[in-house]
Amino acid sequence: MKEKEKNRCPACQVYINDDTHFCPLCGSVLEGEYQGVNTYPDVKGHKRIINLTYRIMVFIAVAASLLCVTIDFMRDYRLQWSLFVVAASLYAIYITTMFIKDNKSYKSRLFFAAVATVLFLSSIDYLVGFRRWSVNYVLPVAIIVVELFYVLMMALNFRNWQSYIILECGMVVVSLLPIVLAIAGISSQPLLGYIALGLSLFVFLGVVIIGGSRARAELSRRFRV
Repeated sequence: MKEKEKNRCPACQVYINDDTHFCPLCGSVLEGEYQGVNTYPDVKGHKRIINLTYRIMVFIAVAASLLCVTIDFMRDYRLQWSLFVVAASLYAIYITTMFIKDNKSYKSRLFFAAVATVLFLSSIDYLVGFRRWSVNYVLPVAIIVVELFYVLMMALNFRNWQSYIILECGMVVVSLLPIVLAIAGISSQPLLGYIALGLSLFVFLGVVIIGGSRARAELSRRFRV
């Protein structure tokens, strides 16, 4: 294809072979009637497919939940097994939304995914009679798993370990929850809770002490002290 047959940018004085009416360099309207070809991947088309699939999934989850609630209620005028379907649908929608629509970092996504998982399993525990396995085991184990994941990420991303200090502060606060539940009598097996709290404190102190002045400077910058 000769240059004179291509679209030309009057501002940049360059010829464009792509299927576009605007210059990719300055945004000016191109001169010429040449119908080029796409030389870049169709990102928008791919996003449209993902968004359509997401909307279909949400529709199916909502429709299935409403159908199950209706059938469950019509049988004996109370809700029983349909609540499991509703909880599972809400959990699936939230997790899918977080990983498809949310722009948070993977660190924040992991944290909120763990929170959603604990809440989902706690709701299941409550619906089956609240045998306390969600607060005795699920909550502290989730804290331990997230903490170990952060330790691994700090080891792999050692040059940017300062970005984990605030997360570690948050993990220490969250790790107090199993202890509070044990003191309140809601949790009957506090051992894993103490392990989770000890691990969070150990990692936090390790980051602060080993990090030295850089860690203290990061804390001062974050908390304005």
